Amino acid sequence: MLDLDSYLKRIGYSGPRTATLETLRALQTQHPLAIPFENLDTLSGRPLALDLPSLERKLVQSRRLTPTAPIEFALDVEQPTPHETFRVVRGSSEHALEANVRGAWKRLYRFDLQEQHQIDIEVLNHYIMTHAESPMRTRLFAARATADRRYGLGNGVLSVHHLHGASEQQRIGDVGELKRVLEQTFGIEAPAGKDVDAALARVLA
Repeated sequence: MLDLDSYLKRIGYSGPRTATLETLRALQTQHPLAIPFENLDTLSGRPLALDLPSLERKLVQSRRLTPTAPIEFALDVEQPTPHETFRVVRGSSEHALEANVRGAWKRLYRFDLQEQHQIDIEVLNHYIMTHAESPMRTRLFAARATADRRYGLGNGVLSVHHLHGASEQQRIGDVGELKRVLEQTFGIEAPAGKDVDAALARVLA
């Protein structure tokens, strides 16, 4: 069972714990502000287990996992968030999540309503972690949201997107600088190991 107290402390949430839409929205707002996204394990060839104890260790103790956005499944309704406005658009056989980025709608991903079983998720996770053409194996990704900006890292390029403002980019020169950016900008301490150092050097080449 998830150590709920530790998780809520990790994301800085002290509100009600009742199972309501308002509680879910509050949790999904706090989560990406506290926990950055990164793919260091997959990039380094390390296994990423999906069982609850493993996810809890990464989420709460290692302080790394994927951010979420507080989006309802309401078709064709614009939903403002602290950053972009999102919407779920209807398709003939599937739906799509889109974000309004500087006045233009950008499609993020597609999905359908078919039930997903644990085995389906395990197979997809295995593909992402092991397939030679998986971008998670070949590129470094990191993301972090704050109250007034978003940070993004793609290989050796750091991007800063200011809320309702300009964007800027900075190129990172070496592994030491890349580790400092991960720690100081994203709050991510890169795991120790030659495999991680080699992976970081590879994405800068």
